[in-house]
Amino acid sequence: MNGFFTHFQQRMGLPAQLSHNDIKALAEDNDHNLWIGTQNGGINLLHPDGTFSYYAYQVDNNRGLNSGSIYSIYRDRTGTMWVGTYSGGVNKLDSAPLKFNLYQRTRINTNKLSNNNILAVREDQRGDLWLGTDGGGINVLKKGQSVFTVYQDTSRFAGSISSNFVLTIYEDRARRIWTGNYKGGLTLFNRAKGTFEPKGNFSPLSISAILEAKNGSMWLGTFEEGLIQYNQTTGKTTRYLPNATQAGKLDYSTITSLWEDRRGNIWLGTDGGGVNVFHPAANKFTQFIHKDHNLQSLSSNQVNILFESSTGQLWIGTNAGLNRYDARTQTFIAYRQQDGLANDVIQGILEDKHGVLWLSTNKGLSSFNPKTHSIHNFDSNDGLQESSFNRMACYKSQNGQLFFGGLDGLNSFYPDSLHYNSFIPPVYITDFQLFNQSVNMHDPQSVLSKPISETRDITLSYHQSVLSFAFAALNYMVSANNQYAYKLEGFDQDWIQAGTKRTATYTNLDPGDYVFRVKASNNDGVWNQTGTFVNLHIIPPIWQTGWFKSLALLLMLGSLYTVFRLWVSRIKAQKVSLQNQVRARSIEILQQKQELHEQAFHMQLLKAKVEQQTAQQQLQESEQRFREIAENVDEVFWIHSAEPFRLLYINPAFERVWNTRFERLREHPFSFMDTILMEDQPAVWNLIDRYKAGEAGQLYFRLQEADGPLRWLYVRTFIIRDESGKVLRHIGIANDVTSQKEKELVLQQSLQREQELNQLKSQFVSTASHEFRTPLTTIQSSVDLIKLYLDVPTGKASIQKHVAVIEKEIDQFSRLLTDILTIGQIDAGKIIYAPRSEDIIALCENLIETHFSGRADQRSVQMLIEGTPRPVELDAKLMSHVLINLLSNAFKFSVDTSPTLRIHFTANSLVLKVIDTGMGIPANEQSSLFQAFFRASNTEGIQGTGLGLVIVRQFVERHGGFLEVESQERKGTTFTVTLPIA
Repeated sequence: MNGFFTHFQQRMGLPAQLSHNDIKALAEDNDHNLWIGTQNGGINLLHPDGTFSYYAYQVDNNRGLNSGSIYSIYRDRTGTMWVGTYSGGVNKLDSAPLKFNLYQRTRINTNKLSNNNILAVREDQRGDLWLGTDGGGINVLKKGQSVFTVYQDTSRFAGSISSNFVLTIYEDRARRIWTGNYKGGLTLFNRAKGTFEPKGNFSPLSISAILEAKNGSMWLGTFEEGLIQYNQTTGKTTRYLPNATQAGKLDYSTITSLWEDRRGNIWLGTDGGGVNVFHPAANKFTQFIHKDHNLQSLSSNQVNILFESSTGQLWIGTNAGLNRYDARTQTFIAYRQQDGLANDVIQGILEDKHGVLWLSTNKGLSSFNPKTHSIHNFDSNDGLQESSFNRMACYKSQNGQLFFGGLDGLNSFYPDSLHYNSFIPPVYITDFQLFNQSVNMHDPQSVLSKPISETRDITLSYHQSVLSFAFAALNYMVSANNQYAYKLEGFDQDWIQAGTKRTATYTNLDPGDYVFRVKASNNDGVWNQTGTFVNLHIIPPIWQTGWFKSLALLLMLGSLYTVFRLWVSRIKAQKVSLQNQVRARSIEILQQKQELHEQAFHMQLLKAKVEQQTAQQQLQESEQRFREIAENVDEVFWIHSAEPFRLLYINPAFERVWNTRFERLREHPFSFMDTILMEDQPAVWNLIDRYKAGEAGQLYFRLQEADGPLRWLYVRTFIIRDESGKVLRHIGIANDVTSQKEKELVLQQSLQREQELNQLKSQFVSTASHEFRTPLTTIQSSVDLIKLYLDVPTGKASIQKHVAVIEKEIDQFSRLLTDILTIGQIDAGKIIYAPRSEDIIALCENLIETHFSGRADQRSVQMLIEGTPRPVELDAKLMSHVLINLLSNAFKFSVDTSPTLRIHFTANSLVLKVIDTGMGIPANEQSSLFQAFFRASNTEGIQGTGLGLVIVRQFVERHGGFLEVESQERKGTTFTVTLPIA
């Protein structure tokens, strides 16, 4: 220290000085910045380097200070700064910055965004950001700039965009920008002139999606006008209008999303018709739609986005959750809000470099890890816009930045740069209530002697049966997202996940000792696992205490002793009476008679008492047997009284079947409905209404808990009436019949498979009979001719000719039988698949040398190798059969040229292509190529059984691969075998 002061004052005309000289408060933040609160000058930050920055009061800034007069500043242990103002209350600035950037059009923003409703987002190859808006035209933020350039519809000027409502923006492989516009058709941006040019005759249409296919065709999705194929070169268009009643046609008019798979099929998301797939080779559509009773179908027919991940997995965003498509089984797995997502309406899907999916919804953003199924949700408290995101308004830039557009602007962020709150919040019990009334420690009869937050023991009497705890986590950073879990040890088996609810209530607890524990997490899911606790002691009623039971035992023993003494005295009196009777016979007879009457009377009383005790004991034994039976059966059993209608008894099987406790049933009588499938609930409610009305009934329905299996229940209800027909009791029984239902399903599938096998057998017998008859007829004709030539001296040459015909037909007949036997072994599952590591190149060379070298026509197999060769797991015998068949066909159906065998090694697969330049296969017959006994119409006169390709495809699929064919008539055919490499 040098003993000199440095002065900081407001000086007119000088930058980086105080905004006001009237200083009200000072504080230091975690970064050693000095916070200076002023009178009417907001907050000044003096940085360690001597420079200033400011937080000023701005009327239009809802996220800024709400007053310019700062009277106090405080930094808490998390680094959050608390600001007390003159008339604006307390302001809070979190230590961590907002997680997401937000582009918005406001009075204080200078970015010149023309409209906040963002419908389309795209970053071009130059790094310029293109935004399509709902009424504001196109906004372009050029790389390195902070102000948007706006292109709007100005009908009086040529070259303007055709509509201010831009639904989609697309950059093709030539780096040209296309836009689809609401009722404005398709436009192409001319970079040299900075103008937009209309393309195609689409002016009145609304273009909602654009896709450039691998073959260069442009596909356009529209609102209410179906699908359009557009040729950029010739301007030719082909329209596919919806016709839901005709198979193979598009089933819905509004297209929301487009995607091309590796086979060249075009996938369409629709706004009510599910997913449509267009197959260009067959010129037809197929559909995936939602089916109410099929849990593996698409979860909703309203599809918002189709997205392919880096692993090739197709994800579908719908109005009822995120769907994962299984290409092998052609089924779907749905993830919904009940699984942890922010909302069921999935508007956009992007993927970061770690494979995590980011989902924009109607209520914020969700990150979803497909491997672990972990989910993290974000909302406006993290810096997101408060309104819903828009369909397909999302894009991932070249450097990994993610963009999501919505009704109130554009959010952007780098997933790896998100800051999460690591503060572990302390947890306190903040209130204790009895019968929903807070307990005040100052009340005369209070069970608390100090504040509940400092209390560790509470003692209650048994009649204080309704008690509640309130608790809080002291994390003030987006505190609305703090999560809680609690547990009453001695009562709860597991922790109760309370979400953001901060209270717990218990009723009718048995006397005893308990420990109430609560733990909490901050807004980003960091938990305080220790939490806090309070011991709870409930005193039993007087008749359940040990001293009361001892006193009752003593009283009972005293009563028995008194009875015994009376009985002894009676015996003595009878003895005196007998002595008197000896003296006086007449008096004795009268006294005996009187005594007999008295004894008879007492015996009747004793008998009645014994019978009453016996009946009481039998009733107790009957009740005990009923409870033992009811409480040990698997069926759920319950009884309701008639007037009033209330639950009298339900056995413990209820807890096992519905996986909930009786206490929850008492608090919420119909809570069991939560686990019943939504489509079955109307029938269950109807059964309940009939049950209350005194009608017996029965019903099968399904229930499923979160992450649990689907189960079937069978419920029967009975009504007990008195002799007059009045209802006395309502009784119900529920059985778990899941196993029975599963067996019924297996039986139904077996019957269907048997019908299909019978049909295939009939088809096989018919076709095989024809194929067998043809060579046999030829052989018979040749034999008849040979018999004629036997008697002709010059007939030797003719006989040899017909013998050759017989040999040829026998060879053909033998190949047919071999193929049929092979197919039979395949159908019976008797084909042995024994893969091992093989050198595929050596296998192919040996096969070519053995079967296709030294041909008379001098043709041979041309073998090409691409990629890095390595051993492959396969069955050499089966794969040899595949290659021999395909190469034989290539020689057979091409006359002058040699076929080519191309072997291509990729990272995950082995691709074998057999290529010929022969006659080719007619396009309309290619779909039937793999049917048994099928032969193309242009192969007449060429030998073949029509079974070879059937066997080839079965052998390829046995390896887990697939077989494809590409062919043009009179140009040639290519068969492609793709095998996975582990």
